[in-house]
Amino acid sequence: MRSLLVILCFSIVGRVVFAQNIEGPWNSTLEYSGTTLEFQIDISKVDTGYLVSMSVPKQSPQAFDASTVIYEDSSLFFEIAVMGVKYDGKVINEKLIEGTYYQSGREIEMNLTPGAVTLNRPQDPKKPYPYREEEIAFKNAKAEITLRGTMTLPKDDSNRYPAVILISGSGPEDRNEQIFGHKPFLVIADHLTRNGIAVLRYDERGVGESEGVYDGSTTYDLKEDVMAGIEYLRSRDDIDLDAIGIIGHSEGGVIGPMIAAEDPTIQFVVMLAGPAMKMNELMLLQKELIERKMGIDEPMIATGQKTMSEAYDIIIATEPGDTTLDSKLRAHFDQAYNGAVKEEQIDQIVQQIGNPWMATFLRIDPMDYLPNVKCPVLALNGDKDLQVPAENLAYLKDILRQNGNKKVKIITMNDVNHLFQTCETGLPGEYAQIDETFSPLALNIMSEWILKQVK
Repeated sequence: MRSLLVILCFSIVGRVVFAQNIEGPWNSTLEYSGTTLEFQIDISKVDTGYLVSMSVPKQSPQAFDASTVIYEDSSLFFEIAVMGVKYDGKVINEKLIEGTYYQSGREIEMNLTPGAVTLNRPQDPKKPYPYREEEIAFKNAKAEITLRGTMTLPKDDSNRYPAVILISGSGPEDRNEQIFGHKPFLVIADHLTRNGIAVLRYDERGVGESEGVYDGSTTYDLKEDVMAGIEYLRSRDDIDLDAIGIIGHSEGGVIGPMIAAEDPTIQFVVMLAGPAMKMNELMLLQKELIERKMGIDEPMIATGQKTMSEAYDIIIATEPGDTTLDSKLRAHFDQAYNGAVKEEQIDQIVQQIGNPWMATFLRIDPMDYLPNVKCPVLALNGDKDLQVPAENLAYLKDILRQNGNKKVKIITMNDVNHLFQTCETGLPGEYAQIDETFSPLALNIMSEWILKQVK
């Protein structure tokens, strides 16, 4: 979920004295904090010296800028002060730069070899597609922003097609829900459209080509964006107005049912790891399961559960917009950690859990909307999902059974993680290392079930 953020990318401008030609892509693989990271460094020469961009392609395609580099007498040094990163290397020849990577007091051998990092993503569809693809835009009038995305439509002779809108998980996501070099929404859209279903996917506000600002937005703001997308689908002559549904992943699996509970014209909802537990309870369970899988000691897990549970209680008891929230949380953590954690680290924790999105998310209780969902629901979870664990489905089943909705299909998939990849451990550190983007079985389950709903 939102905590799965990109680590480390930058560009550097520096001065140069004559040395070996180092232009071109370089790469290195490091073991860092229990995760294997493949760095790519692209070097090009300009009048003032060299430009260098560094990225971790399996985590994000984005590269960021830094400012200091020295390259002379075949020695290469660069620094990105804001991240506390330094690299000190020696150009051995055109096929090797030997050096050391420094960050947060760590020293790691980092040898660079020529070539770009290659991502094996066999499910990414290749053009030309056997369907139509359109770049589209729709407006959220309430927020006064325009969101842009892609529509894919079948090429058959139908005048109107069943359609779905895809809602991504937490964090600023592009139209493909790109993460760790994977593009799950591109893969889903390709599969569904080949099976006769039109698909709308879009860049979230402030991301890619969409207007607006993501920072500071809440689940309810993002819900308004989705509703604007649904209205866009209804405005098209080639969409069957009686066959519009929603597919939501993770946080999107919260937003989809929220909309369906309010809008009886939504024909179906697919919840991909969509939470049915209270969000504060879910976040605690997620933390516990991931830490246990990582081998953290049980007493430490228990202490962390108590500390964070009390912090979440403070957030839930504090009215939205109350400016005293940060000070309440700071006081709580000061007492809980009793000097064992530095003040700047406590500040980071407070910012992470007290920001508008997280504070709002923690207050959400699915019992406020799930009982009002009357349309067909397909809910999928992986049994190795550590972020929205499969036991979440038991809550969903109970809630929908109580509301009398019998048009519900609930499936727990074996050896599948939060991203719906076939996996070994389910740990987030494994996501980037898996070639599979989205379980083919899950794709088939979705398309077959949707086509039955829109007959």
